Amino acid sequence: MSAEGILYFDDIAVGDVLTAGPYLTSRDEMVAFARRWHPRADYLAGELACPEYVRAVKQRLVGELGIGGAIIGAMGHDEIAYPAPARPGDAVTSRFEAIELRASRSRPERGIAKFKVMIANQRGDILLTYTDIVMMARRPAPASPA
Repeated sequence: MSAEGILYFDDIAVGDVLTAGPYLTSRDEMVAFARRWHPRADYLAGELACPEYVRAVKQRLVGELGIGGAIIGAMGHDEIAYPAPARPGDAVTSRFEAIELRASRSRPERGIAKFKVMIANQRGDILLTYTDIVMMARRPAPASPA
């Protein structure tokens, strides 16, 4: 990890597992999110979260991992599943396992990383799982002495 707290492409090896959380969900936040983005009756009742809310919480947790500052862009998501719903009061954690890494052929200052992502609550219920493919910045070369 860099002095700025950024985890670059070069700092990650296949098999590395990055974890973050917990993030405590709330009924008020879930309902406000549903009202704005997915106004379906069961989500507006506040007993369970819409899938988009879970993805938003996941993105919040990415910021805690240190990789957020190195991610240049999302390239794709595969095998997305929501096995169980998030509920008010859940303590949500994230687990990102690096499953494939390759340097960009056309942009040597970048790399492409594939992560197996799992979002779970305090009971171990899996709320979201998928494969995430992102383009990441490589560690900058040290500055030359003047």
